[in-house]
Amino acid sequence: MGQNDEKEYHYPAIRQYDDQDFKCFKRSEGKEQHNIMMLVGNGFDISVLNYLESKYSTDYKSFFYYLKSIKFNNDNVLFQKMNELRIKDEKAKNEKSRVPNWSDFESILQEFIFSPEHLSIRERLKEDLGEIQYEFSHFLNFVVSPDLISKLDKKSSESKWGYRTYASFIADLDEEDYKKFNFLRKFDFPNGGAHYHVFNFSIINFNYTALLDNYLHLDKDQFDPHPYGSVDTNFQFRFNPRDYENYDYRSYPNAETGCSAYLTTEICHPHGLQQIPRSLLFGIDGNRKKYSNKIESSAFDFFTKLYAPQFEKVFWAQTPLRYEKAISETELFIIFGSSRGETDRWWWSHILSAIFYGDAELIIYQRLSSDCDQGKMKREIRKEFIENNFDQKLFKNEYTEVFEKIYSRISIVLYCDSLTISAFGFCEKSFNPEDRDPGNVIEVK
Repeated sequence: MGQNDEKEYHYPAIRQYDDQDFKCFKRSEGKEQHNIMMLVGNGFDISVLNYLESKYSTDYKSFFYYLKSIKFNNDNVLFQKMNELRIKDEKAKNEKSRVPNWSDFESILQEFIFSPEHLSIRERLKEDLGEIQYEFSHFLNFVVSPDLISKLDKKSSESKWGYRTYASFIADLDEEDYKKFNFLRKFDFPNGGAHYHVFNFSIINFNYTALLDNYLHLDKDQFDPHPYGSVDTNFQFRFNPRDYENYDYRSYPNAETGCSAYLTTEICHPHGLQQIPRSLLFGIDGNRKKYSNKIESSAFDFFTKLYAPQFEKVFWAQTPLRYEKAISETELFIIFGSSRGETDRWWWSHILSAIFYGDAELIIYQRLSSDCDQGKMKREIRKEFIENNFDQKLFKNEYTEVFEKIYSRISIVLYCDSLTISAFGFCEKSFNPEDRDPGNVIEVK
C-alpha cells in the first residue's frame, strides 16, 4: 500500500448491527453491541441424555460398546487400540496403572500420528478413521431418537431454557467472581444501564448432534421478536439475579435492575452435523509442541507439513479463516461441557490471546462429582487452562505478565446439579424475564 493510499478497511467477522436493524440502537448515544461466544462440548449432550433418562449416552465409551455390539471390524487399528487400553484399565491393580480415557480414539489417533514406532500404520489411519466416522453417525442416530428429541423440544419450550440461558447466565457466578466481573462495568447503570444495547450470542457447538440447537431454540412461546408497540426491543437481560452486593454503590445493579435490549443469536457446528455423516470431523489439534521431542526436528517438520494436516480438524474445518477474527472481536467467552483438552487446543489458545489483547473475559463451567475444596479447584482450573493452552507464537509479552492478566479475567462456575444453573441447566420452572424477584432463582447447592 502506497504512502498516500487510504488506510485499508478490514471488515469485521461478526456482523455489526446498527440503527437500520434496530431503531433505538444508536452508537452515537453510547449504545454498544456485546459479542458473547458460548463454546459447548459433549458434556452438554451427556447432561441432556441423563436428564431425559436415556439408556444411552454419546460418550466414547458408549460408542466403543456400540461398536462391539455390531461386531465392528476387529482389524481397525483405532478400535484395536481402544480395546487394548480397555483391557489394561480393567486389569489395573492400582489407580496409577489405570487408563481412564481408554476410549478416546482422537487421543489415540494423535499418539499414532506423532509416534515414530507407528510408522507402519500411518497409511491405514485415514481409512480406519473413516470407518469410525461412518459408524459414529449411525451410533448418534441410535442414541438421539425422534422420541427423545420430541421430549427435549417440549421441555425446552415449557421451561424457556433458551431465553434463561441468554438472559440469566450471570446468576451462575458466585459472589467472589461477580464482584470482579468486568463485563458489568461496560454499562452506565445510573443513566439507563443497558437499555437499547445489543447482546449478540455466537454459539460454537462442538457436538455433532442438534440437542443444543433444540435446547436454545427461541420458539414463539418464549421469544417475541417485537413484543412492544412503542419500541422495537426484544430482550430483557438480568444483571444481578442473586442480588449480590456490587463493586460500586453508585452503579448498583440489583435483582430489580433490568434493561430493554436486543438479542441476536447464531449457532455454528465447526466439526460437522449428525445429519451429514461425511461432515463429521474427528482428528487432532496439531499440537507439535507436545510431540516435537519424539522426532528429529527436520524429519518432524517435513512430516507434519505433508502428513499431519490430513488429520487436523482445524485444517479441514478452516477454523482460522472462519473463526479467528470472530474470537478477537468477542468480549465474553463461556465454555460449557468441554474437556478443554488438546484436540481443541487451537480454540483455547486463541481465546487466551483475546483475553490478553482484547480485554475479554472467560467463564468456565465445571461439574463436580464429589465434595472438594472449591477455592482450590477454581484456582487449579484457571492455572491449568492457561498453562495447557498457552502458545508463545500468539504473544509478544513475557509469560508471567500474560498469566497474571488472564488469570484475573477467568471466572469459574462449579456445580453439582444441573437444576441449579441458569445457563444450560434443566430447571423446570418456567422462566419469566420480567420477574425481578431474586428468590425466583434456584439456590446454588
